[in-house]
Amino acid sequence: MQTSITAVSLALLLTPIFACVDEPLTFADEELGEADDPTEQPAVNDELRGISLTVNGATKPAVIERASVVVLAVDLDPAQIDRVEFCVDGEPLVASPGQPFEARWIASDDSLNGPHEFTVTALRDGHELAADSMIVELDLPRPGTRMLTIVGGEWSQIAATATGVAMLSEDHVAQRDERGLERWRSPLPFAATVMRYEPGRDELLIAGVVDGVLTLGGLRAEGELGWETIVEGLALDGVVLERLRSEGSQLVLTGRRLHAGVVRGWAAQLELDGDEVRSIWAREFGEDQGSTVMGVPAIDGLGHVYLPVTTLSVGPDQPWIRATFGAYASGEPVWTVVEEGAHSPVFTAAGLGPAGAVHLAAYDDGGGQVAVFDGAGHWLDAHADLGEAVTVLEGTARGMVWAGTGDGDALAGRMPGEASGEWQSSVWGYGEQGSRDLAVGALGYVYVLSDAPNNAVIHMLHP
Repeated sequence: MQTSITAVSLALLLTPIFACVDEPLTFADEELGEADDPTEQPAVNDELRGISLTVNGATKPAVIERASVVVLAVDLDPAQIDRVEFCVDGEPLVASPGQPFEARWIASDDSLNGPHEFTVTALRDGHELAADSMIVELDLPRPGTRMLTIVGGEWSQIAATATGVAMLSEDHVAQRDERGLERWRSPLPFAATVMRYEPGRDELLIAGVVDGVLTLGGLRAEGELGWETIVEGLALDGVVLERLRSEGSQLVLTGRRLHAGVVRGWAAQLELDGDEVRSIWAREFGEDQGSTVMGVPAIDGLGHVYLPVTTLSVGPDQPWIRATFGAYASGEPVWTVVEEGAHSPVFTAAGLGPAGAVHLAAYDDGGGQVAVFDGAGHWLDAHADLGEAVTVLEGTARGMVWAGTGDGDALAGRMPGEASGEWQSSVWGYGEQGSRDLAVGALGYVYVLSDAPNNAVIHMLHP
């Protein structure tokens, strides 16, 4: 996500410096002829002397007040120079090798608040030809600060994209940017119920059961259908496929895998291979007399699926809960954790932390909680008092983000103990009845989809 920010224009630096460092230049003797003066610099034309640095397209004083990708740029004739160097506070940035000459700097952490010096230097034959610099103030809000609220619409799911948030309803999908402006809206090619953004292909994956048949597709620029696959004759267990068709399913997309949690205890995982679908595994959980609900799974780089499943059985006196959480490889358990009883917790979601820790969201009579395990299933830690229920987790580079319900309001936060700091936001004043979905963008913006009495509400929180 990129935000257009005003910036600072500075006078041309007349005293030469060498890019971002104060190291002397050295030249081999053979590179200099006897008549050459090593202190003599190349001639600089007047146009090059007028080098001017722009930050996010502007050359006036700036304060950056929200997380953004800061673009440093300068317009120069490549024939006049060898290279351009950009720096922030003396630290070099990776710059494009040719026109347009630019570099990017991520401003998303409020711990960096304060003044920063941005510089650009044009060099030829080891000599500085011209330079410019400016001071930009970073003044980001606290993490979890509500930046935007979108009210209205019957949205069922959201996905953070490269430029904002995509929103799925029963018959169409739309995208808003980080300012809340609608960029496009497109009717759905089929009745999709789940959606996921895949950065590598810059497309929205959608899936749904249409007339008893599982259908998947990929939406590209402005909702255009890039491909569609109807799952027929798939090498799934026949019973599972029949139940997909006859009883409906709970679908979850993670990356290019789709999970189908089916009532009466079956779960299946499919994987996309290009635009085709192949079966990975199918497995039965619980018992036929119970109602089994699959939580939101997570998948690691090895393909292990961390799957929370809860089966509710109605006994003669009271309900009986059996909650299972574990890591599965090709449908076989690597390790599992089981809670069973009349007051056992309901397992709702899995998430993978930046250090590989496995998080499990749950709720019981005592409220929302998150347990933390290592990759082998050993218990590490637990966090309680997270509202009434934690329903969604999203692992990010800066920590585990969660969303749920508390005191009749939607809640969201970053887990306690994360190196980048804990935060929690709640009571947004729209009468929300809990968080339904959660998405985190590349810059760390947190989008929370919640249910209000008459419509859906989407909040965007600062990283």
